Amino acid sequence: QQMTLNSGNTFRFRADGSHIEQCTWGQVNPFGLAFDRWGNAYNADCHSMPLTCLLPGAYYPSFGKPHDGLGFAPNMIDHSHGSTGICGVAWYEASHFPEEYRDCIYLCNPVNGQVHRDHIAFHGSSPWVETQPEFMTCDDGWFRPVDVKLGPDGSLYIADFYNAVIGHYEVPLQHPRRDRTHGRIWRVVWRGTNAEPEDAPKMPDLTQLNVNGLVDALGSDNITVRTLATHQLVDHPNREEMTSVLTTAVDTVLNGADSTSGELMLAHGLWVLARCEVLTSERIAQLQTRSSLVRTHLAHLAGDQKLSASFRTSLLPQLLLDADPQVQRAAAMAARFPASETLLPITQQLIRLERDGDQGDSHLRHTLRIAARNHLSAGLVGNQWDDVLLQAPELFAGIALGARDTQGASLAARLLRSQPASAQSLSLLQHQVRYGEEQSLSDLIEHRRTHHANTIERQLLELEAIQLGLAERGLPLSMLQDWGTSLARHLLQQPMTSGLNWTETGLDGQFPAEPTFVVQQRLSADGDKSGNYFCSLPRGEQRTGRLRSEPFALPAELSFFIAGHNAIPGQKLKRSNLVRVRSAETGEVLAETLPPRNDVAQPVVWNLEQYNGRSGVVEIVDGDTAGAYAWLAVGRFSLPALNPGGPSSIQQAARLIAQLRLATLDAELRTLLQNAQASLSNRLYAADALIQLHPDSRQRVILLAAQTTPIAERKQQALTALASDNADQMREQLGLVMQSASGSAQSLLAQTLLEDAQGGESLLQLVAEGKASPLLLTRPDFVEQLTALELPNLNNRLAELTRDLPPANEQLAKLIQHRKSVVDALPMVDVEAGAATFKKHCAACHQYRGAGNKIGPQLDGVGQRGLDRLLEDILDPHRNVDAAFRSTALALQNGQVLTGLKRREEGATLVLADPQGKEFTVPLADIDEQRTTPLSLMPANLGEVIPEQDFAQLVKYLLTVPKP
Repeated sequence: QQMTLNSGNTFRFRADGSHIEQCTWGQVNPFGLAFDRWGNAYNADCHSMPLTCLLPGAYYPSFGKPHDGLGFAPNMIDHSHGSTGICGVAWYEASHFPEEYRDCIYLCNPVNGQVHRDHIAFHGSSPWVETQPEFMTCDDGWFRPVDVKLGPDGSLYIADFYNAVIGHYEVPLQHPRRDRTHGRIWRVVWRGTNAEPEDAPKMPDLTQLNVNGLVDALGSDNITVRTLATHQLVDHPNREEMTSVLTTAVDTVLNGADSTSGELMLAHGLWVLARCEVLTSERIAQLQTRSSLVRTHLAHLAGDQKLSASFRTSLLPQLLLDADPQVQRAAAMAARFPASETLLPITQQLIRLERDGDQGDSHLRHTLRIAARNHLSAGLVGNQWDDVLLQAPELFAGIALGARDTQGASLAARLLRSQPASAQSLSLLQHQVRYGEEQSLSDLIEHRRTHHANTIERQLLELEAIQLGLAERGLPLSMLQDWGTSLARHLLQQPMTSGLNWTETGLDGQFPAEPTFVVQQRLSADGDKSGNYFCSLPRGEQRTGRLRSEPFALPAELSFFIAGHNAIPGQKLKRSNLVRVRSAETGEVLAETLPPRNDVAQPVVWNLEQYNGRSGVVEIVDGDTAGAYAWLAVGRFSLPALNPGGPSSIQQAARLIAQLRLATLDAELRTLLQNAQASLSNRLYAADALIQLHPDSRQRVILLAAQTTPIAERKQQALTALASDNADQMREQLGLVMQSASGSAQSLLAQTLLEDAQGGESLLQLVAEGKASPLLLTRPDFVEQLTALELPNLNNRLAELTRDLPPANEQLAKLIQHRKSVVDALPMVDVEAGAATFKKHCAACHQYRGAGNKIGPQLDGVGQRGLDRLLEDILDPHRNVDAAFRSTALALQNGQVLTGLKRREEGATLVLADPQGKEFTVPLADIDEQRTTPLSLMPANLGEVIPEQDFAQLVKYLLTVPKP
């Protein structure tokens, strides 16, 4: 039997090697495992969550990798314990420590040099961490607790790596501070109070116990003693004597008064009997009437398939409907192995949880959904859910999406027929296309096309869902050519609207795959509830974007309403969320307003009398990546043409043509691009679609410049160059764009040029002509991309163009030393300023203190590296790159070379992240060559991009880590 393990996983195997089984998928670097009295398994992990209660069959987050369709399993903690390096976990269940230290989980944190104590509270069967004061701290920087165990004596034993260096890749293997000879084990005991001192506990020796002693030990209040006694009894050389003594002891407990030790003995004793294959049906019936603890372990036994099939099918339906939630969840875990007898109680429990609106027991709910999905995939559902589908359509939609097979596709189709306009209908349609019978796809596509023949918006949504399903399945999009061409041509023929078009781009100027701003009705301060607003809240507060209107003649006065936030209450506004009006002639900001820190839209009036009649544009900017208080909404403009009206038909057509690669509409796009009477925004959409149909990095750079500038004349110049077939005109425009760009903007444009050989040649020519900085050619990532393009005589040309520059290492060393002096000169950290810089420059890829995205490494605990190492990581990101974060270079069949961080594969597509933290997708069939580079995706020009004082505040902010 073979398993393919990617990144973090948990699995189990028999000691004799006869069986191996994967338990969970996901996590990053799990280390340490512990069990509580109920049989719940817990592990520690780096970079996901520090502590997890593992649900068999569940998926957990792992560096952008996908879940199984059911969603990720629930968390049991809401913070990171101030570090991404957590390892070692122990459940404390013994009587040696005082009461407040029992029923707690102890976690090792080698990064911060701490051992944490988390009290576990249960909500139903779901554990939740109630964080307590740190159990152990140390002022010795070499203290590195890496594992912790509960000993049979009731003490905690802590393994201390004891090393100045703990990073795998940050420090060379031969570094003199790496210690290979020391290490410590700490024993933590309770010595009582001054008033009541106690002696240190003695270590019991279970190897000296006879069978009666071992059976008595099954009822110990120490879970380690109970577990060791269980194993010793199973391995006892005289099995006949052992089972006789144990059976007598079980009978004594069953016939006697209830006691805690008795129930513990029964719980462990039944495992001994089952593992020795002497657990009878009569004994099971007796144990089934005992405490919830015993019933829970009976359910776990069924999940381990230690019971015969007949026992399992008679026992599990009863345990699934047990009154105790721990028993229910253990039974649901066992029911992940499908049987027709367990389908009904699983369904009943799911419907009950849905009906009661009980989301508190999240672990039970997710475990039941896994079991229901497995029953569906096993073909056991049939028509048995027909009567309940409409009672909880969202529940069953989630289960259908979790079944990645024809059974899941069939249920998705049934739900679509009964709930065609549900919130999950598009996901269900995509699922049906990806996993349904291939021979029925043509009929499905034709049905969806004719079903919504008179509803353009719905056709567009469904066509995109079908396209995604086909792409993930690896099927050609030609199946959608007729429908897409007809729809796009219809959109292109629509009359131009009288309103002003708005164009949305990312902060980097590129068109987003999905818009940040959506049209939403909101409450206004004057009581109006029907006004439409451009709002960045619904798609998620961490998203960013810029919405810009077409140029218009500025009135003497312009009023509007604005709602939203740009900082946590009590903190000063960061000025990254705002609405402003610019001159369309010069780009000058004429008026600007920040969000009012209010969910109710407030009125604003701009006096523009001195600009009356001039050409201007309105910009709405969301540049805040925080997870809360980081959105804005703008609408109800006094100039009606500015008010939200949805995407133009041209924008919809251009997007559709690019997505489906409708080359037959090439001529229509060129006509639109060359039409000087068409709006600038519509011409930009046409240009973008054409460049996607015929990739050319030089044209992409010119388009980027047109999309980012607010100046209408520059847009017009760029569009003229794009519409022309004149190579000289395009080369001239490319030179103007690069010449007028700042250093950071040149880096972004150069990165785009390096996508193909023509762009690479252009970059070298621009540097030779003095229109682009030669420093661009010293960046390791750019040199790597140039090399991949296989340009002639590259090494000699690079040497010639950079010969007057100091060596790159010397430049970096000077930069690092200078920035260190700036940081050292900073008297104190301004947390707000540091957080603002982090959100602006880092949060697109990194998470820190709960803010930002998990594209690159999480940064909690990064301050432990010290100032020197942190400066190297930021200013020289290619020096030490973890293998998990090395970028991937793709050579495509069309000649493009793309670079990104590999995130995951979704069917027949590869998903990567670009240096701005945005994901993009490439069909696997389009890739000629794929290789891992030694470089990081992190930009190497942050020393240029971030001003010195902002940089210093950022570094201080990262070095100063508060307690969680």
